[in-house]
Amino acid sequence: MVTVSEAVKTLRAAYGEAQQAFSNRLHMSLASIANYELGVRVPDAISARKLYLAALLIDRDDLAAVFAKVVAEALGELQFWDVVIQSESEHWKIRAVQRILSDPQFERLQKPLAKLLAPVEKYIQELAARQRVASEDMPNVIARMYKRQQGKTDPWGEASKAREQGKGKK
Repeated sequence: MVTVSEAVKTLRAAYGEAQQAFSNRLHMSLASIANYELGVRVPDAISARKLYLAALLIDRDDLAAVFAKVVAEALGELQFWDVVIQSESEHWKIRAVQRILSDPQFERLQKPLAKLLAPVEKYIQELAARQRVASEDMPNVIARMYKRQQGKTDPWGEASKAREQGKGKK
């Protein structure tokens, strides 16, 4: 298993940059990069996220996984920005979808994927309009919708049913 300090060094080397240039690229201090490479400090969640994205940009999923683990440990779960990732398997599925959407090599899969995702996207948009869900709450709504589709739970619960019944009475 690659250590965090080795992953930072390897990532910087993959970019072919000195510590100063690499720190500028990531909008981080030179001291932070040096400390991460020496193993004096471990990146916090925000810095690990920057390193994670930098690794993804050059298709170094092996290094991205190291930084994803740092983010997960810092946040107590596999959570990135607004998206809660339930498992490593789900992480790789999300990466696969991203690859299909962005890599010309998979252009033939973009239309079938768009067709497959269209009903879910429409549902999410309608839900947001109906409930006026704040954008920062949307990942939680999506997670509940996913669980409902999997038959794990009623994502809207009793409060939602009461709200819907109250709308009918007005």
